[in-house]
Amino acid sequence: MDIVPKSVIKGLRLCGDDKLISGKAFEIIIEHACQTVLGNIAQNNEPDLSKENTNLSVAKQCHGSVTVLMLEAAKHDLQEEQLGMILDDCGLPQKQKEAFAFSYNHYKEDLRDKLSKVGRHAPNLVDVEWRLDYNLKNNRINKVNELQYTISLKQDNGEQVDLVCTRDELQDLVGKLKEASKALERASQI
Repeated sequence: MDIVPKSVIKGLRLCGDDKLISGKAFEIIIEHACQTVLGNIAQNNEPDLSKENTNLSVAKQCHGSVTVLMLEAAKHDLQEEQLGMILDDCGLPQKQKEAFAFSYNHYKEDLRDKLSKVGRHAPNLVDVEWRLDYNLKNNRINKVNELQYTISLKQDNGEQVDLVCTRDELQDLVGKLKEASKALERASQI
């Protein structure tokens, strides 16, 4: 499977060496990586490996590799057998493969949920409210006598965008929205 970069495989191979990373340290790294991705631990907070006999520079590389593999596996919705093949390629001992598989299965849905929220998609519009205001005067001029429309666009992420415009600006906006709607209609017929 080519979903995991070679550098990650190399980092995970280091994790399989008990002289560099103990089994307990590997379990701590896995848990810390998952909790960091899920936002339960600050990203600059390092796992506490002070009680473990471990090489700290190797532990950092292992942490990065574990994080990438967890995310890639969740992204591709790997099943336990597929993940097992990747872990076999890394040469991890059985106990460490089991620890990784257990954590992956435990956090898989949370990781997939977190990944689904990553991206550059615009929020959806769920509601529109409007209000017509008549301004008699303001701080600079005694008499203004103008209409102002306030339009509130409510999004599915809970945010709200407020637009304040005159009648002409509102007509211009409505015209552009109609043009966009027609263009979308034409594009969907192709």
